[in-house]
Amino acid sequence: MEKLKILFVANGYMTNVLGVLKVHYELKEEYERQGHTVDILDFSTIYPNGYSAFKRIFSPLYTYEFWKYLKKYAHKYDVIDANVECIPYPKESFGFKGLLLARSHGMRPVYMLAYKIKSYSDALVNERSKITLKTKLGNLYRAAQKQAGLKEFYDSVKYADVVHCLNQAEYDFLIEHGLSKEKLVVIPNGLLNNLVEKYNLVNNSEKTNSLCFIGAWTIRKGIKDFDKIVSAVKASSEIKQVILLGGNYDETYIKSDFSTENQKLLRIYPHFKPDQISSYIKSCKVGMFPSYLEGFGLAIIEQLACGIPVVAYNIPGPADILSQLDETLLIEPGNITDFANKINQLLALNKVEYNTLSDRCKQEAKMYLLSDVATQFVKLYYEKLNTFQVHLN
Repeated sequence: MEKLKILFVANGYMTNVLGVLKVHYELKEEYERQGHTVDILDFSTIYPNGYSAFKRIFSPLYTYEFWKYLKKYAHKYDVIDANVECIPYPKESFGFKGLLLARSHGMRPVYMLAYKIKSYSDALVNERSKITLKTKLGNLYRAAQKQAGLKEFYDSVKYADVVHCLNQAEYDFLIEHGLSKEKLVVIPNGLLNNLVEKYNLVNNSEKTNSLCFIGAWTIRKGIKDFDKIVSAVKASSEIKQVILLGGNYDETYIKSDFSTENQKLLRIYPHFKPDQISSYIKSCKVGMFPSYLEGFGLAIIEQLACGIPVVAYNIPGPADILSQLDETLLIEPGNITDFANKINQLLALNKVEYNTLSDRCKQEAKMYLLSDVATQFVKLYYEKLNTFQVHLN
């Protein structure tokens, strides 16, 4: 079977640092390890001098810039694997006869369901009341972009040969909106094999009554719930420390969301490399993930791989992961009491019970090895290309 020529298309800058597009970049490297040729079309291609605010407002849409590039070069590839919303055009318009896949990194219409959750919408309203005029103007611009993005979303899934979903909610949403089952595929994100192996080495004997969180410090991640959760946990359990990994904000900013008393428990690491995760959280018994809005939730897999059970809100993404492990780890979004009670329950497990659960967490994480995810996609590419009767070179 001949190797594939694949073009990844991303609405941003694809790098191997933290962020949504890191997943795509690592998948590219895994494809290349399997012998396939992979090129990238992203903002660095169409905006070599940077993508300034001026360009965002006054230049043609980036989707049109992508289309112009594809008009010249699409014929070189067997597969175009594009982030959803990136190619809202029929492939015939740019002369492509191969497989066009629309890839989910979280789907905008499914994300918007989170706004119906009262605790999340209240947090957003409260935060917006504090913002400056400049930020308000920026929000108006982003709202206009969001509407344009919705049209691009629906057009891109309409014209794609295959639409990738990260979770069952995305799949169900697209079925409800008229897409056929034959056009859809659900494949999770994956974690680098060597990282899973490294995280698996975490020894439970090092763990204390400490909690951890990995992720950006934003409203969507539930940051306004953390202080309440920590306080509720402390009412029944003694907590040694709360480790917050990521966020990209300084400690002062992050601490402002906590009471003075709870600030004493915090250990904040705004920036880290993936291979450092296990060393930072090896002392933690329970992970917290009160996010209101996710496409998948790879941070949950990272903690599970360290043998750390994670309590999360029952939303798309986290629900797909944790329901396979233990459905009681999933809590109704915004229910602080139940969230804290579940953490306390886990902290109270005896050594045998905790070790058993920890081992199950590590096994669950191995279900998301990047090599296996890449193999699923490559198999899908070949199957669909054979259906098209495309002759590869």
